[in-house]
Amino acid sequence: MTIVRTTLALTLAFATSTTALAKVVTVSTAGPLTTIQAGVDAAAAGDVVRVLAGVYSGKVNIPSSKPGLVLQGKGKVILDARAADGGGLGAGINVDAADAVVKGITVRNPAQFASSTGDGFLVTAARVVITNCRVVHPQQDGFDVRADDVVIQKCTVASGDHGIRISGGSRVRAFKCVLQQQSVAGVKLDDAPDVVLDRLTLVDGRIDGIRTFNPVDRVTVTRCTIRCSDTAIQILGNEAVVTSNKILLAEAGVVVLGAQAVVAGNRFESLVTVGRGAIEISGANGLVENNVCRDSNSNAVRVLGAGNAITLRNNVALRSGGPSQACFRVEGTATSIDRCRAIDAIGDGFSLAATGTTLTECVATRSARDGFNVSVFANSATLERCVATQCDGEGFGNSGTGTTLTKCVAKQNRIDVANDGTLTLIATKFTTGGDQTPPEVD
Repeated sequence: MTIVRTTLALTLAFATSTTALAKVVTVSTAGPLTTIQAGVDAAAAGDVVRVLAGVYSGKVNIPSSKPGLVLQGKGKVILDARAADGGGLGAGINVDAADAVVKGITVRNPAQFASSTGDGFLVTAARVVITNCRVVHPQQDGFDVRADDVVIQKCTVASGDHGIRISGGSRVRAFKCVLQQQSVAGVKLDDAPDVVLDRLTLVDGRIDGIRTFNPVDRVTVTRCTIRCSDTAIQILGNEAVVTSNKILLAEAGVVVLGAQAVVAGNRFESLVTVGRGAIEISGANGLVENNVCRDSNSNAVRVLGAGNAITLRNNVALRSGGPSQACFRVEGTATSIDRCRAIDAIGDGFSLAATGTTLTECVATRSARDGFNVSVFANSATLERCVATQCDGEGFGNSGTGTTLTKCVAKQNRIDVANDGTLTLIATKFTTGGDQTPPEVD
């Protein structure tokens, strides 16, 4: 025990002495150091460059020879990253020093020069932290991250191609950032496994919200709010986790193309494109649960043809779908749907078009077309303890082979149960028609 205490005491003493050795270099428009780069040049590794309020010009490079350097704005600090003639200089702040920290600086108008990027921040070193910074009108990206274990928190980007682009770093974390009016995507992931995007706000994106452009595994997107003109979240890669997000306006919501995905607790509203989905999922062994889609023209959940053994549980679709679209559409094999509800569907409540789909305790109420539609492309579908009520079409419509309804209830539909395929009814109750009624006549 004495050894442990001694070691801890030595560690604290070393940390204290290291902090005490760090010096503070002050930059001010009043001088003597009048540019941020001059302050960085005057500092050593681990020093603090304190930049007082004002507008500074030029670009900044924190070199690899100064690990642990802290660049800190005090008050309103603006770096106008242009040359005297208004031309581009490349990235506004290039962080090439490991363990560097940048706080409280606004970079505006960075533009490409020769082969140098037009990014607000270009991060090429590991374990960099950037906090409370802003990028305004970058020619390219707000933050371009090309290193591991980088943290971006409480930052804002206005316009540019991408708010945050991770093009070569793993375990990058972005928290509580606001990204607005990007022309391509709010967040672009090129080569970025194990990334976490938490509590981002993406506003008025002109195309996509968050998107992988190459296969990227283990991406986590949680507690984000997104409004964009195309797809809110699209992840190509395995083990994606998409939870507790709010998609308030988009053409499509969450698209996950990979195995072992979890899409849970998300809220979707005002998705506008018929034939797309609030959630579109493929791959194997995915889980979609506790999501709510409302007032949308899209499918609430669509299991794509490449999907296999995907579980849908406790999802709700309210006033969603389309005249020829279902709230829940299954095109992948061996899908399990438990306790999902389609309420006031614009089209069908549930549409099955694949082999081996199982539905348990699902409800379709007041669908404009069918409550449950088992198409000719569906084989061996099993529906147990499902309920269809007050649907304008058929409560249960079957054109598939080997369909079984067990302990289901059809009540007050235009036609309760209709069959053009092979159907077995086991203890199923209905209030109009018979076991097999004629198909609906257009």
